Amino acid sequence: MYKKSAYPVMIALLFVLVLGVGCSSTQSGTTKSGTNTATPANSPTANTITIQGSSFNPSTITVAKGDTVTWVNNDTYTHHVASDTAGTFDLGDQPNGASTSYTFDKSGTFKYHCTIHTSMKGTVIVK
Repeated sequence: MYKKSAYPVMIALLFVLVLGVGCSSTQSGTTKSGTNTATPANSPTANTITIQGSSFNPSTITVAKGDTVTWVNNDTYTHHVASDTAGTFDLGDQPNGASTSYTFDKSGTFKYHCTIHTSMKGTVIVK
């Protein structure tokens, strides 16, 4: 029916088709830059900053006084989140997969950085 030399091509095409179907996904909901990325059931607001690609995303976030911000490390290496103003907050080392939170009880602009990778910077604005 088919030439023997056509079998490798057909197998390759079948593999690509199966791989493409297996990798497709459907995602519901929408997100906007600088807004909440997760809302736990026990929290009225959840503000998440993702650490990935040696950057904070979003790099600037605005929250209400009393809100908690959570940093989630999705990088393959450790980061250390600390306020630029000594004594404000220091979340310590965060290895891959770790998450740490801080509740902002005062209004203001709080700049922070990674003490290990000093080019990584972010800002939390508390209103």
